Parts: sequence; C-alpha cells; structure tokens
Amino acid sequence: MYLSVSDFPFLLNLLLLGLILLQLVIALRSIDWAALFVYRHRQHLVLGAWVISFSLWQLRGWFDDSAAIHILGINLMTLVLGWAFSTLIVIVNTLLLVAVGVNEWDFWVLNTFYWGCLPILVSLLCYRLVVYWLENPFAYIFLCGFFGAVATLIIPAGLLWLSLFLVGSPVREIVLTYLEYSPVICIPEGVLNGMLLVSFVIFLPDWVKTYDELRYERNSKTRYK
Repeated sequence: MYLSVSDFPFLLNLLLLGLILLQLVIALRSIDWAALFVYRHRQHLVLGAWVISFSLWQLRGWFDDSAAIHILGINLMTLVLGWAFSTLIVIVNTLLLVAVGVNEWDFWVLNTFYWGCLPILVSLLCYRLVVYWLENPFAYIFLCGFFGAVATLIIPAGLLWLSLFLVGSPVREIVLTYLEYSPVICIPEGVLNGMLLVSFVIFLPDWVKTYDELRYERNSKTRYK
C-alpha cells in the first residue's frame, strides 16, 4: 500500500495513542489501590501533585510567539509518587487542559506522549540506572533530581523534533525554537526539581517512593565502619 507524506501524521498519532493507552493500562494495573485508600498521606500527595501540576501547566511563557514553556515537574512527581500515579495524573491533566481551552485537541496525542508519558519513562530509566550502578544518596539526589529533570525536557524534545522532521511536518520549526532556548529552560527546571527533592529526602523521606533510606544507611555503615 502506498502512503503519502500527509498520511504519516495520522499513523504517527495512532501509534502514539496506542503507546499512551498501553502505558495507562499498565499503570492502572500497577497501582496499589488498597494502599492508596489506607494511607491518607498518600491520598494527599496524589491529590496535591495533581492540583499543583495542573495549575503550573497553565502558567506559561512564550518565545517568538510560537513556543510555549512552563515548569514540567514530571521528574519530581515520578520520583515522589512513582511512574504509575504520574502517568494517571499526566493523562488526566492533558485532557483537562484541552477541556478548559489551554491546549488544542489536535495536538493532544503529541503533547500527552512527548510531554507526559515519555518524560515519565525517561525519569524512570534515569532512576533505574542510578540505583543499579551507584549506591550513594548524593548520586540519587544529584543525578535523578537535577540531570533527570533536564533529561525529561531534552530527550522528548529531541525525539519530537526528529519524528516531525521525518514526517515533514511544519510544526517541527516550533520544536526547533524550543530546542534553541533549551539551556534557558532546562537549568531552572533541574535546579527546582533538585532543590525540592533534597528537601523531601532530608525532611520527609517517607514521601519519596523511589528513595530507599534504609538501603543507603546500610551501605554507609558497611563502607565506613
């Protein structure tokens, strides 16, 4: 079957929609719903993350009247809540942003995958690599908190531009503008995520799902005794 260039955006959207739904289904099956209803502080964390992220994503700046930027915060949300809850929150938020007229429905699939689901997977991969190779709480804080947040902006933007370039979409020029300003965007995102993660790890380590305080404590005692 012959496909023209104009057919590829539809196929791309269909593929990305399938990946979004797959991640959502796996997330819903992975969530411990019983624990959510038992531990009230967990309910507050999930609800607070949803409200704060939905509010922040409506506060935007603009470059060249084309590329909109805002604090993403998905890296911190993934580290604190886990990837499953973050996936659920991201998908709900992107639908609500369309409902209130902030985002356009035509770009919902691209926005949800590249600025929601994919950053969650990037954060999860960064966390897995750091925990597997480095048994140090400072590596967790610095690499997962700072560089993980930077990666959630750079990698999805690069892959989005590449996919739009391959299908010949003119929207790629907007993404290219975003990439040109990426140093200005990524450093504040990384610093903010890193500072908040440090605060949670020091004062409220039980809030951070991906932080194993006992593991680092055992490792430090073994190494320095």
